[in-house]
Amino acid sequence: DIANPALWRLVAEVLPLAVTLLLNGLFWKLEKEPLPLNLWNRPGQAAGIGGLAGALWLGIPVLLLWATGVLTFQGRNAIDMLWVWWLSALLNAGMQE
Repeated sequence: DIANPALWRLVAEVLPLAVTLLLNGLFWKLEKEPLPLNLWNRPGQAAGIGGLAGALWLGIPVLLLWATGVLTFQGRNAIDMLWVWWLSALLNAGMQE
């Protein structure tokens, strides 16, 4: 039982990722064929395009909802261990892809 919600979220994201990587490694070993990934040719450009696409993917709907009055912001919350939440969100997004 993990009392800290940020750490619980991180563990909840890491476990499925670990199982997915393990199963992918197993299938890769069994298949013994190379998997072509074009991400390694220009990783900086790929990360930049992915970051920009993600910001637009989330930003446009939020701005539209805010502009139409459907979404309102009513103050701020202090988030403990924000970097862990960001890491968890990154793992979650990677797992969904």
